[in-house]
Amino acid sequence: LTAINSISNNIVRELSANGIKSRQMLNDEILSFFYKKLNPGLPLDFKTRPGETLRSQLCLSAAENNFYYATLGDKYYKAVNLYSRPESISFFNVVQFLSQLDVDFTANFTLLVNPSEDLHKVLKSASTLDKQTNFLTPSVRYKAIAIDNLLEDIECNHQRLFGFTLSVIIADSKMDFLSKKTNNAVSAFRTLGGAEGIIENMNHIYLLLSSLPGHSFFNNRLHPFTQDAIANLLPIHRSWQGSETPKMVFLTGASEMIGIDLFSKELPAKHGLIIASSGGGKSFLTNYLLTNFLTETMNNQVVIIDIGGSY
Repeated sequence: LTAINSISNNIVRELSANGIKSRQMLNDEILSFFYKKLNPGLPLDFKTRPGETLRSQLCLSAAENNFYYATLGDKYYKAVNLYSRPESISFFNVVQFLSQLDVDFTANFTLLVNPSEDLHKVLKSASTLDKQTNFLTPSVRYKAIAIDNLLEDIECNHQRLFGFTLSVIIADSKMDFLSKKTNNAVSAFRTLGGAEGIIENMNHIYLLLSSLPGHSFFNNRLHPFTQDAIANLLPIHRSWQGSETPKMVFLTGASEMIGIDLFSKELPAKHGLIIASSGGGKSFLTNYLLTNFLTETMNNQVVIIDIGGSY
């Protein structure tokens, strides 16, 4: 629970930095969210009743999964899923994508943080299998080439792999309007860097369930995305928590204290740049950092190239 709260607070902070107001939902609000999702059309007067299971209190509307649509309560639902990955992506594409969708929809972005090695094995196995079929069809040939290009990019640029899903659930009380909205959603997927969406016939009810918190496993169209692609698609990141064994303490832009060891082995690089106006304390800070480093152990050494005579 502590880890979940920490992640939630970081997401709220980063969304705020991007101009998006948000806050962590309270327990009653979470239950009301489930109730509203599972019971469209029913009065929003949900209150928990002691002695009864939450399932019996939340699942009051009958659901049906047909080939071309799903029904829940008094509404029809259709789902459009990400079928082929975009060639390039940016957060602007995401905003453009969402702006083209009709009202009454739910967009689900899911990021699966699996060990990169596992995804590597899956991709290599898929590429090998496609090649063993001797490229029977153009689509298989294209898929194998795309996988090889992705693996090459990962190895050359030291990228980490993530699993990613994207689906859109459209709802309407009339089937004609629902079909029109669904076709518009398929077209909107192309604004995501040339991605392709597919209407998930037979699976509408499962993708509807995947839109509920904790149920993303119902969407089995998992796409491998590199960390650069994820950063462009969803520019939300966790603030650095500082060095494991700090040598000095600084104040962050959010007025929080953070411990730092500039020479820690856990840092991927030791490059640094200190910028400030004249008299801003550049030399003072550099002396402070180097003094801490030198006094830590007799084995530490410093080489200074000083053309201004500050040291």
